[in-house]
Amino acid sequence: MDISPPSPFDLIQYKRGSSVEDLNHLIEKEKAAGDIWIAKSDRFIEKDIINIGSGPPAFCITFFFDGKGHFSMKNGLPIAIEANTIFLYCSPNTCEGTDHLCKNTKLHCLHLRFPSNQSTDFTRFIAHLLSPALKANASTQDAFLASIPMNGVLKNIAMDIFNCDLPQGIARQLFLQAKSLESLSLLMAFLEENLSYDQPLSQSDKKRVYQAAKLIDKTFHHSWTIAELSKKVGLNEKKLKQGFRTLIHTTIHDYLEKTRLLAAKEMLRNGVKVTDTALATGYSNPSHFTKYFKKRFHLSPREWAKHNQKALP
Repeated sequence: MDISPPSPFDLIQYKRGSSVEDLNHLIEKEKAAGDIWIAKSDRFIEKDIINIGSGPPAFCITFFFDGKGHFSMKNGLPIAIEANTIFLYCSPNTCEGTDHLCKNTKLHCLHLRFPSNQSTDFTRFIAHLLSPALKANASTQDAFLASIPMNGVLKNIAMDIFNCDLPQGIARQLFLQAKSLESLSLLMAFLEENLSYDQPLSQSDKKRVYQAAKLIDKTFHHSWTIAELSKKVGLNEKKLKQGFRTLIHTTIHDYLEKTRLLAAKEMLRNGVKVTDTALATGYSNPSHFTKYFKKRFHLSPREWAKHNQKALP
């Protein structure tokens, strides 16, 4: 009996309570030549769809023509799903993440999943393409996750894939493969155009970059400037910024903000008042704290605490 191997989508392990059936109802999946998998949707979402799952190594590109929600990696910050945005995801290891698709919105998207054996090579390559091309970056130590604005050329290719009307067969599979690789090539070219070719970091430089990150971890309440941080660890500003992009997978500013807001979540979870939390994490203006917190987590600090605060003993 001929038993087809499972698709990479079938290998995702979802936690109990996830809206897997609701998501599957929205998505059409098929395999192109070259072991490339494609998923697409053009459906209206009537209720919130929230899934928490753990997936195998992957390199994926997702084109959002329309949609609203957010996605995040475990221990990472959320990244917004918006119209005319491209998501880049890459991990050489199994990773856990959460996706939230908002109700009363239309999900119009195309998802391309390339062979998992390429994920390690792409991880090394993409690590050098951070900033300024990225629209948002929510990477963690385990996975690269970022978004860029969708330009007209990439959108046209993605729509060619989405609207392919060839019948099932080798011609269709080859067309989808060719267009998928074309989109990948143009996407990498777009990112390379925004790449400034930096000099390799020495082991001493790398040590100082990690030292700067640890310094932020311990003193996130301080309003660090790049110049001040550079002087503190003994590394020039250019190399320090380069080091954060290539080793920490984010910018210094974003790392500081992420560290502050993750600490703020823990304080709110433990019952600390919003104003006290803001001041303790380096925000002298509570309204600014609320603005940044809501931008990252899609809830105000007060709303988040209401749903996540630990019960009193």
